[in-house]
Amino acid sequence: MSFITHILMQGTFGDPNWGDLSKMSWSGSTSAPISDYYDIQSADIGSQIPTGFYLREDGNMLFTNDSNETIRRWDLSTSFNLTTASYNNSLGGFTSYDNQGTGIYFKPDGTSVYMIGNQNNKIYRRPLSSAWTTMVSSGNPDASSSLTSTNKRGLYFRSDGKKFYFTSNQQTNANTTVNVIYEYTCNTAWSITDTITSSGSFNQSFTHGNGAYERYESIDFSTDGTKVYVIRSVPSSPNILMKYNLANAWDITSAQTPAQTLSMPTALTNSLFVRLRKNGTSAFLVDAQNNGNIFRIGYS
Repeated sequence: MSFITHILMQGTFGDPNWGDLSKMSWSGSTSAPISDYYDIQSADIGSQIPTGFYLREDGNMLFTNDSNETIRRWDLSTSFNLTTASYNNSLGGFTSYDNQGTGIYFKPDGTSVYMIGNQNNKIYRRPLSSAWTTMVSSGNPDASSSLTSTNKRGLYFRSDGKKFYFTSNQQTNANTTVNVIYEYTCNTAWSITDTITSSGSFNQSFTHGNGAYERYESIDFSTDGTKVYVIRSVPSSPNILMKYNLANAWDITSAQTPAQTLSMPTALTNSLFVRLRKNGTSAFLVDAQNNGNIFRIGYS
């Protein structure tokens, strides 16, 4: 697999209305952001490709999964300020259990980490012997029953651990991609080995040029569950950040169209992952382009 660099970027929403994309604008040049940055490759992590991203709610830590299914931690000495980011260490990983991980999520107390994968169509869990620091490496990780979809991307758990969400996609013909957001309910909070039940889905189809593949890449929610955010990849064009309102909180079947959209500037053309600061004033994105830098980008 060829080396692809990734960047993490931070932006701030310019309006007190939580996550209103119409109020967002990029500061500086859209082709070369002028904000401070941190070089993610300066940590010498072996040119690994990020395949998952998690932002801790207090803004003091970021986590990435990579192509070796290794979870890595990045510390911010000032909350949410990417200019203060530094590489901490590897926590461990899911190596040999699924080599197609596409999303990670942590239990809010940092005692468990979850990864969704496409090789076996399951979600995996490992406990941490030290919260946010060291994954238990002995024994097999917990694994869910097989999920009903393929091409899964992104993972989000509701804060009580009773629901989780992910995206999926299927190219039905050369000109149409069907994207789906799935909702599952856990019989026991945060347990993926107990019964998990599909609770519905939302889907939207995109038409495109012959052979293009416009798919959802990740998922995040507002804290009250009334808004869901995805990134839509668009070949040969900037990717698009999309927001769907939900008529009923946390009920993905109540997602409303059309979505509110924001095309990424040139510097974020290949954005793959998004996490929003929980007060709605910042958006962090992982991009598959540029020089492996962590940027801080402002909105006005």
